[in-house]
Amino acid sequence: MPRTCDQYEPVSLTRSGNGRYTGTIEAMGSELEPCAIAAAMLSAALDRSAAEVVPISITTYFVNPRRSGPCDVVVKWVRGNGSIQCWQGELRQDGVTASSQIVLDGDLPSSSYVLFDSGFQAQKADVSVLVESKCSALARALTVSSRDLIGEDCEPSSVAIRFYSDVRNVHEIAELSVEKDVPLSSGDVMTCDVRLVGLSGPVAAATYAFLRSEK
Repeated sequence: MPRTCDQYEPVSLTRSGNGRYTGTIEAMGSELEPCAIAAAMLSAALDRSAAEVVPISITTYFVNPRRSGPCDVVVKWVRGNGSIQCWQGELRQDGVTASSQIVLDGDLPSSSYVLFDSGFQAQKADVSVLVESKCSALARALTVSSRDLIGEDCEPSSVAIRFYSDVRNVHEIAELSVEKDVPLSSGDVMTCDVRLVGLSGPVAAATYAFLRSEK
């Protein structure tokens, strides 16, 4: 029996250097593997931030065909403004497979960031593990809903996911309602918007761009 999107664990990464990680993309099928790739880069940014943060958005561009198997992830801090920090990530499988721009809200990297780079911070904070798990589940739910609109003959080109509230406060993703807009088409590109909505309003939303696969 196929597993649901909530039954997949976040991609497990191992630190391999300064801002570098190794891991494996689990074979999930075409609709969920791109989501796993985005989740891997988010996981690396949460770990490397070395602070208590929550994601605001992650925009991922898929450069080459996605596939399951070993991968390398590289993340670097780009800039910060107040409590907002911006990160850039790349996932590589025999070349760059995808790149991401990640925006986090929380403490800016400071002394904890230095400890991380010096190797003294050996374990990801429990709050980061919780945030990562919730974000991954929300992203998968959005991705599955987008496939209902687009179909299996399209390959994702990019996805922009926005988190409207602190994901730590999301308890039952299955209880969220799904809102979908009619897909728009321009040449070989199709775009669609999907939202997950709770009792108090939107929780997360995603804009997907797909390319029609050549037959």
